[in-house]
Amino acid sequence: MVAPALLGTSRPEKVAAAIIKAIEDDLPEIIINPLPVRPLLAFIAMFPRMGEWVSDKTGGNEFFRKVVASMKSKSTL
Repeated sequence: MVAPALLGTSRPEKVAAAIIKAIEDDLPEIIINPLPVRPLLAFIAMFPRMGEWVSDKTGGNEFFRKVVASMKSKSTL
């Protein structure tokens, strides 16, 4: 599965480095997306219906539906 461009992707090495930094510096979160995600997250928090519309139009909803379907098919529950 390929994530929509708006979501972006991050290399595993960058994720691993962020995890180590979060643990060492006791940080609750680190955003490592290549695009500026904080403004988008703030927009979605302020305008949830518009955020839902944007997510639908950019392919985000379909991508996460596929992720969930894939997780369900691998689940032993």
